[in-house]
Amino acid sequence: MMEMNVYFAGSVAEGSRFKESQQKIVKICEDLGYTVVSRRHAFQIGSEVGKNISAKEVFERDLWWLMRKCDVVVGELSVPSFGLGFELGVASIMGLPILGLVSNQVDKLSAFVKGNSFKNYNFKIYKQKTLRKLIQVWLEGLDIFAMKRKGLYIAFEGLNQCGKGTQVELLIRRLKELGYPTYHCWEPGTIWLGDELRKLLQVQTEDIPVVQAEVGMLMAQRSQLIEKEIKHHLQSGKIVISDRSDGTGLAFQGLGRGQGVLRVAALNGYAVDQVHPDVVIYLQMPITELMFRGFSEENDRHEHEDVEFHERCRKGYEKVLELDELAPPKTWYAVDGLGTPEEVHERVWKIVEQRLRSKFQKL
Repeated sequence: MMEMNVYFAGSVAEGSRFKESQQKIVKICEDLGYTVVSRRHAFQIGSEVGKNISAKEVFERDLWWLMRKCDVVVGELSVPSFGLGFELGVASIMGLPILGLVSNQVDKLSAFVKGNSFKNYNFKIYKQKTLRKLIQVWLEGLDIFAMKRKGLYIAFEGLNQCGKGTQVELLIRRLKELGYPTYHCWEPGTIWLGDELRKLLQVQTEDIPVVQAEVGMLMAQRSQLIEKEIKHHLQSGKIVISDRSDGTGLAFQGLGRGQGVLRVAALNGYAVDQVHPDVVIYLQMPITELMFRGFSEENDRHEHEDVEFHERCRKGYEKVLELDELAPPKTWYAVDGLGTPEEVHERVWKIVEQRLRSKFQKL
């Protein structure tokens, strides 16, 4: 059985006669060995808002983080719900496989439930006695790349001048000394599309790309890099070490540029095709220290933004760290970036070593 995270989507309306079916669906997924990260949707009655959580927190938690950590979506669609429809819309844009389940006791169905023509959407009418078999066959029949990767995908994130490049080099050197095959990449860059974009974004002219164009170009090079390079190396068993990943988009474009994290998360989901890093090392450092270190010779225009821009990006990273704790598996790790390169590397190595033992039973 393949490891897989399932996002369960279902109405939380009070008095729903399909609540028992929702709970049964979650239990079936768990009995089959899958992790259901939003299982509370099936057991919750009524809105969570006002119960120590705000509407914004519910929105951010579910739609731009829990769904991002999932491989598939299973929805019980017998009860119409605006929130449920929104969840399925976001999942469709992300390209996640969706199983939409409707009870055979329902007389009328929404055209959007029956007629959804997104590539990865599957609509099924279920009976109680056949529900388990229906779910099992669909889940086991999925061709999910994330389950096939033999290697490990490690990404370094952080604000400019936090020392990512140095830590990437130190980690690659140590892994090679231990006999691990590695592949080094960086964003934007590595491939011709990324290299051209890096040059464009580093040129200091008045005619710079508008924010929407910047987001689109970054997504394009990320998708190309994953499809042409990262997938291949992960399938061959290599450890992919990346200087930046889709996490940069959440922090820099989502909050730093003010494009909205959900929008960027949805575009990221489509671009990366479910290939997220297994481990993200976020080098944490005060902005005052970063400003003290000064600009790089590359003349990256991001480095010339005002302090408020960098502070928004920092808050973006901190929010991602907070949300990562909501559901397994843990992916993001904050590492103190202050100290000598060797001291910081040892902090990084403690995290990486643990994941290596878990992945390869080696060391």
